[in-house]
Amino acid sequence: MAKAGWNGLYAWLTDGQLGKHDIALYADIGQWQPGQWHHLAVVWQPVDPGTSHHRLTLWVDGVQQDSQVLRRPLVGQPDVLSVGNSFAGDAPAQSVLDEPHISRVARVGNSQATRLLVSQGEGHRIDVTDWLGNLVSQYGRRGAGPGQWAFPRA
Repeated sequence: MAKAGWNGLYAWLTDGQLGKHDIALYADIGQWQPGQWHHLAVVWQPVDPGTSHHRLTLWVDGVQQDSQVLRRPLVGQPDVLSVGNSFAGDAPAQSVLDEPHISRVARVGNSQATRLLVSQGEGHRIDVTDWLGNLVSQYGRRGAGPGQWAFPRA
């Protein structure tokens, strides 16, 4: 992952077969200001179990920025991990990297598909939030009919 010259951020995966087995993802960071903290994540995961197709996804501050599927298997394993600089080492980021982490678990971003249901017993309703806790919608009111609640509990 590195900063591109056009005020962009890119994540690039290759097995050395340039143009055949590589993926490049991009995000605009032109609005970033010095001193701001941002969360960056790159996820590499199978599209479906039992297939050789993999998806590479770039997340910035919990929002998916770019995603592509590599529809053919890698020839070998990528052997270089570069964070904050180009693969050649000639474009270092002018930033501080804090808590780099490699995990076998893909964390879910702030996607349209992820919702949490939170019972609001005293309010006689259910709140629907995204994974960050931001209110998306509410439903229900006090009563015993359809869409009505009497002190709902989880």
